Amino acid sequence: MLSCTSSSQKDSDCLGKLNKHHAVCALVLAVLLALVVALSVALAVQSAGSRAAGAALPGAPVPSCASDWVGYRNMCYYVSAREGNWTWSQAQCSGHGASLAMLQEEWEMEFLQLIKGDLDCWVGVRRQGEHLERVDGSNFTFSSLVHGKADCVYLIDNSVASSGCSLHRPYICSKPQAV
Repeated sequence: MLSCTSSSQKDSDCLGKLNKHHAVCALVLAVLLALVVALSVALAVQSAGSRAAGAALPGAPVPSCASDWVGYRNMCYYVSAREGNWTWSQAQCSGHGASLAMLQEEWEMEFLQLIKGDLDCWVGVRRQGEHLERVDGSNFTFSSLVHGKADCVYLIDNSVASSGCSLHRPYICSKPQAV
């Protein structure tokens, strides 16, 4: 610490030493302040750069369905109000890259009962000899739930039934969600 209490020093000498001391302190403070500002700017630039790089990276693809289709559990469903026979209905679904809904899981039957409303809709199950088969050729494991012994299957009210394939009904298509 600088002190000017000696009687041998002149007042002007003492003031000169104090001014030099204050100038050095001011210079040190200015350098420290400049370093703090520079570090702050560097951190801000680095942070902005990492956010921008993160924004530029592609995210995981989001599955989606066409606007008139309903998405549920990675599947897209379309309930048509148009009516046709079972074969025509399957052809309509194929035109959309889909098939008649195949009722693969119990939750799917429950879900389709909800979205079809009051319509009795064709689904992608058909009798092949003594057993029921999905349009992809797999065995329909819920055969005991189907009322009737006709060839083509449709959803009615809260159950599954069969009728002649030439009857005209609305239909339900399904396909995996696009990515």
